[in-house]
Amino acid sequence: LAKQERGERVRLSFAQERLWFLQQLEPESVAYHIPYAVRLKGRLSVASLRDSLQEISRRHEVLRTRYESFSAEAEQVIEHRQEVDLPVYDLSGLQMEQREELLRKIIRQEVQRLFDLATGPVWRVALVRSASGEHILILIMHHIASDGWSMGVLLKEFTALYESYSNGQGSALPELPVQYADYALWQRAWLQGEVLKEQMEYWREQLAGVSVLELPADRPRPAVLTHRGAEVSLTLPTELSREIKALSRREGTTLFMTLLSAFQILLGRYAGQDDVVVGTPVANRNRMATEGLIGFFVNTLAIRSDLSGEPSFLEFLSTVRQTALAAYTYQDIPFEKLVEELQPPRHLSHNPLFDVMFNLINFADAQTQIALPGLKLERLSVGGGESKFDLTLYIDDCGSDIAFQLLYNSDLFEHGRMVEMLEQYSHLLSQVVENPREKISRYSLVTTAAVALLPNLTDDLGCEWEGAVHTRFSQVAKQHANRFAVFDKQESWSYSELEAQSNRLAHYLIGNGVEKQEVIAIYGHRSAALVWGILGILKAGGAFLILDPQYPAARLIECLSIARPRSWLQLEA
Repeated sequence: LAKQERGERVRLSFAQERLWFLQQLEPESVAYHIPYAVRLKGRLSVASLRDSLQEISRRHEVLRTRYESFSAEAEQVIEHRQEVDLPVYDLSGLQMEQREELLRKIIRQEVQRLFDLATGPVWRVALVRSASGEHILILIMHHIASDGWSMGVLLKEFTALYESYSNGQGSALPELPVQYADYALWQRAWLQGEVLKEQMEYWREQLAGVSVLELPADRPRPAVLTHRGAEVSLTLPTELSREIKALSRREGTTLFMTLLSAFQILLGRYAGQDDVVVGTPVANRNRMATEGLIGFFVNTLAIRSDLSGEPSFLEFLSTVRQTALAAYTYQDIPFEKLVEELQPPRHLSHNPLFDVMFNLINFADAQTQIALPGLKLERLSVGGGESKFDLTLYIDDCGSDIAFQLLYNSDLFEHGRMVEMLEQYSHLLSQVVENPREKISRYSLVTTAAVALLPNLTDDLGCEWEGAVHTRFSQVAKQHANRFAVFDKQESWSYSELEAQSNRLAHYLIGNGVEKQEVIAIYGHRSAALVWGILGILKAGGAFLILDPQYPAARLIECLSIARPRSWLQLEA
């Protein structure tokens, strides 16, 4: 990778090309904005700050690049110079509550304000003076010009430049050997022929016949993928974090591999699938010349695991390790090129290949921190409110503790379900470190808090259980006829009512020719009536198949084709 011969316009990298295409499809989306905000306490030199940002713009062409469409293709147009605009909002004369409210509003506006890729710029900064000796620096970048590593590069350069300019000195940073446009040209020239063939053969075999992960959702999936998001978080106990890391060391795996294995087990249990694929990002800076560049280098790998065959956790961990190492070996092919070559079935309501991301990060990395002379810094949480995937699990190795942040599509999932998912993940990890040789199917997702909510039927109801579940229910119904048996938002049934109504349904089914072991489908949402339907079918000697209206039509059709039910019940909405 070296400087390339190039004209006034340059083709985009593969990653940029897909991002530009997505921007054309959803011009109002802010899903690919990268926000950063930091509170600066102390004496700030606004002039040095502005000069530092201007020098960073000069050093990195990608920050002065526009993306224009020529003959149906986008190309990079690099400006020779671009002035960095630094608006300053002065809130120092307001009361504290007003300041904080306006600050949140300004940050939200800056995050939500759209970039025009054709005219540029593709990044912006703003400064808020909140009080005497206190400022907030806001930085927003479009993903087409940046990634997580790039933010570290930018902040590292900013730290060095601000210190130099504050001391009346010039830039001491060495000039960059190449620019992002050189990388884009080199990538297209390098990734072809035998290189492309070898990489593609691996992924073609690895992802053959991959299936969509159908996680149970709280609301129907929209026909077109949305990005409205929210997040929940959880930090593991220090002792559990220590034990997980110790297990990883003993088994010769990374923390990433151990946590990914447990997460894929959790997802497989949720979806009822053995074939689980998640995406994970890699920095993709395996050439020395790219390490100090700002730009969109990050690549995404699809990690596919097979949960079938009753493996123990250690056995499953070993296969995940092998899969991850192989994926790293063939990580050079851009995800965008992979999708183009494999041409998986495309749906507007799904991402290609996977809808769940797994990302182990380290916020404590020195490259993502800035230390400015005479200033005390406090990074602010900046929620963009956008979720590019159904779920994205961020894991932060804080040293003594491991912290989870789960970003989810709020059009699909409720807050409570996501809180429960993290608690179940933590509970699963506790069992893994306690008995890693256990078969993965034997681990329980019923957390300690959930166990406390479940009644001890033997003690609470004073009877011993014998026989099938509907027989047991009838035993309880005789002893506790007037107690509530089941309820939902619309209705509640006592044991005697549910016993009588389920008996009526059973007689009706038998009277209409339903025979033992025949399948009856139940089409309806989770409700009290669903329990009635299950009991009635079991009492008639049949088997039940629940068809949730929230499932995709293709999933329902597949269930019907496999089970071939004799008849079906449709419950009222």
